[in-house]
Amino acid sequence: MSHLNATESPIIDSDTFEDYSSFYYDGNIDKLKNPWVKEPHFLPLVIVYGFVFLAGIVGNSIVIFAMRGGRSARSVTFVFMVSLALADLLFILVCVPHEILRMTVNDWTGGQSFCKVSGFVELLTEAASILNLTGVSFER
Repeated sequence: MSHLNATESPIIDSDTFEDYSSFYYDGNIDKLKNPWVKEPHFLPLVIVYGFVFLAGIVGNSIVIFAMRGGRSARSVTFVFMVSLALADLLFILVCVPHEILRMTVNDWTGGQSFCKVSGFVELLTEAASILNLTGVSFER
C-alpha cells in the first residue's frame, strides 16, 4: 500500500467519483429560509398535517366524552377504546406539531428536551396503540 506525499495528488477514478455539486445552492441564500420555495410538496404536506391535527383532536375528544358519558355500557372494550383515544390524542398533541415545526423552522429553538420528549411520546403511544388493539382483538 502506497502513501501519498505532500506533493503528490490522489488519482480520482471517474467511475467511482460522485458529483457533490447538488449539495450546494447557487442561487439566493434567502430563499432557503422559506421551505415552500424549494420543496413543492411542502404546502400540501402542512395542509394534511393540519387537517389530521384538527380531525384527531375533535374525533378522539368525542370518543373520550362519549365513552365517559355512558355509564350503563361499561365493558372492557370501552376501556380499551378510551385508552386508545387517549394515546392517539397524546400523539397528536405532541408529535404532529413537532413534525410541522421541524419542517418549517430552520433554526430550532425548542431545545433538546422537547425533541427527546417527542421521540419518547411517539414510541409510548405506538406501544399503547398496539397493546390496546391487541387487547380488543383478544377480548372479542
